[in-house]
Amino acid sequence: MSYETQCVAAVQRPGWEVTRCSREARPGMSGYLTLIPICSWHSNQARRQFAAPLQDELDDLKRQVAEHECDGDKAVAAHIEEREDYFEARAKRWKETAQAYFIRCGEYVKIGASASPLNRLETIRRTGGVLAPTGLDLSVAELIISEPGGFTRERELHAKFAHLREAGEWFRETPELTAYIESVSEAAA
Repeated sequence: MSYETQCVAAVQRPGWEVTRCSREARPGMSGYLTLIPICSWHSNQARRQFAAPLQDELDDLKRQVAEHECDGDKAVAAHIEEREDYFEARAKRWKETAQAYFIRCGEYVKIGASASPLNRLETIRRTGGVLAPTGLDLSVAELIISEPGGFTRERELHAKFAHLREAGEWFRETPELTAYIESVSEAAA
């Protein structure tokens, strides 16, 4: 199974290292995150995690409507539309502000995408990240630079440097990758 068709969700079994899910990714399974290949099982898990609070909120609204004996259908429909608009705007804003970033740690560089590369760096430092090369001390990772283009640019960079991929989104830092990063830095200056 190629990287593009394999689920990228992290899996950790008790006593094992974090690995990538080995199931086949399904196109469009991840809803707003259609650029991230995940399998149907992980897609369902994500839906349960995010949909449950929304369902609770909707149930609460229905209860309130019933208690107040108002036009429930209109109130519920308006609330649903408002929530859909909110999540669509949030997803759009996130896609528009996402940047491709380069994080260096030791002899490796992580090429990723995030709406907030600095927050992503802090998460990697704090949690250890996902699918990092074995033995890497991520607490000393540093953000080198970011560039516009978000997930589209990230995908292009992953393809361009595929021959340097070590694990997940981590690539061996070679003169070729260093030269590219320097060219991005020079263009940003």
